[in-house]
Amino acid sequence: MSIDKDSSILIVGAAAFGNSTALHLARRGFTNITVFDRQPYDVNHFDSVHGSADAASTDLNKIVRFTHYDDLHRSFALKTIKEWENWNELYSNSDLPEGLDGKGKLYNKVGYLRYHTTPWEEQPAEVENFENFEKLGLSWTQFDINNEHDKFRAEISGFGKKFDALKLAGKKENGKPIIGNLDITTGFAYASKATYFAYHLAKTAGVKYILGKKGEFEKFIKDGEDVKGIVTADGEEHKADIVIVAAGAWTSSLVPELSPIQQADSGNILLIKIPPERKDLLKKYSIENFPVVAWKQYDHRFEGGGVFFFPITDNGYLKFGARHTRWINNVNGVSVPITESSNVLDVPKDAFKTVTDFISTYLPDIAGAKLPFEKLRLCWYGESINEDFIIDRVPGNNNLLVVAGDSGHGFKFIPTIGEVTADILEGRETELTKRFKWRSAKDFPEEAELFKKDFENLDLTKNDILGADPNYFTK
Repeated sequence: MSIDKDSSILIVGAAAFGNSTALHLARRGFTNITVFDRQPYDVNHFDSVHGSADAASTDLNKIVRFTHYDDLHRSFALKTIKEWENWNELYSNSDLPEGLDGKGKLYNKVGYLRYHTTPWEEQPAEVENFENFEKLGLSWTQFDINNEHDKFRAEISGFGKKFDALKLAGKKENGKPIIGNLDITTGFAYASKATYFAYHLAKTAGVKYILGKKGEFEKFIKDGEDVKGIVTADGEEHKADIVIVAAGAWTSSLVPELSPIQQADSGNILLIKIPPERKDLLKKYSIENFPVVAWKQYDHRFEGGGVFFFPITDNGYLKFGARHTRWINNVNGVSVPITESSNVLDVPKDAFKTVTDFISTYLPDIAGAKLPFEKLRLCWYGESINEDFIIDRVPGNNNLLVVAGDSGHGFKFIPTIGEVTADILEGRETELTKRFKWRSAKDFPEEAELFKKDFENLDLTKNDILGADPNYFTK
């Protein structure tokens, strides 16, 4: 079912999915689009380090990859990476608002170095990943840290410093040989900058924004079961022909029908700032010399997971994350994010220990610098029941759509994800609109049981799990 181009469209959520949706609707010729968000993004510029921004996409940086996907996702990711390259060009050649300087790139293909102690052949996802590179004729982009020929290839290709950045070839952990693979097709994007840039592009295309208290969702305006708009926290009514909720991890708390197939769960972000006088560290961990690094990758539902970190940002930050238990916050049967806006500046103690143990063991120069963690934060995702995005009308309501289910891997699609919503509103059925349709929890019994167990066992506020010490390395 398509709608007229002058139909009034209201979008709740001005982060990655919301801004991308607004941008692509405007590019398709829709002329009456308004985006609402409780965050004053026009003031804090999507900054989660120094500002109050708390969406997942306001993080410092995110991995951008096309690996570890099936054919449809991989094709979509490859298309998206091409659009990232277009955004780099636009970013450096546009009149930008305060807070964006056009310097450097939004997307940086720095390589992705994965270390593990479990042989690749015992990891089905990795076996499939390597097979896909071979099918695509891209095996040459993969480098085994324990292979001398690959070491030579990396050196003559300009990736010598990134090839085995932690110098772990031939070493063991707890008696197990350490393996590693450098993938030079992968990189990262400066997330908060890119989300701000998407907002800028959408505004330039004619999208209107209502932010801060005036943009805070309070409730839907309904006529029977039909949604006809929203009421904001200041009491104002905003009527619309179409309402789209793209509020990330908050979406299932605004649209309760979504909660059986999406829940908000938390990742962990830890930042260390390298001071200007430590030029040695700034150079060693720069994007020119260092890739994105992942140490082990376990299922995120279990303790004892791995660590990932990024090259130093242009303003001196090393960002670490823990692939760990993803906790939820149960509020009347729906997981609702607890963020900086709720005065929570902490991460779980077990995840913190995983990161500090890793730094102490494998980054002794960082541990020895005796620097504090400048910021600790929970980063909340909207995890869908099968980790696929959910972009569709809410069953029983043709006027209400969700763009949801980012599942911790949605940000990379910010340049393109809005195309899917635009296709739906134009009445076009594509492979992506079919893939991201609303689904039933009954079709995923094992995953539904995991969701249930999360609510029973992983409630953040009912477990004594927080309590990281930001001064751990300064003592």
